[in-house]
Amino acid sequence: MTPHVPTVLVAEEDSIIRQSLAFRLILAGFDVITAVDGRDAEDIADHRHIDAAILEVKMPRRDGFDVCQHIRTRGSEIPILLLNSAEEGVLRTYLGVLTKVVGGTHYMTKPYDARVLAMTLQEALSKEKVGV
Repeated sequence: MTPHVPTVLVAEEDSIIRQSLAFRLILAGFDVITAVDGRDAEDIADHRHIDAAILEVKMPRRDGFDVCQHIRTRGSEIPILLLNSAEEGVLRTYLGVLTKVVGGTHYMTKPYDARVLAMTLQEALSKEKVGV
């Protein structure tokens, strides 16, 4: 029996960041489905099986917070990691709090270390399997 390969939804409007992140996650052993904006991400979450999601906060046609809430209202408890640029401001200051409010499990600011992101995702998926 082959082990289950987790499928991760990556929603990021910047094509270079999206492709780079997808490549890194594939190298880390994940299957990846990408979305260019929030509406695409919601459509994928509604119609495809995903084990986790990585959502850029600032996306067109629904932001990452909206997509996270959408996934949660459908009853899904998958790990959801929210990404935001490292610019100063209220959003960065309260990103951790806002992530929890909308049902996210983790957050990171850009620039991020792709290895740390992949390890965070692996850890979140492992905890989900054992029900921690």
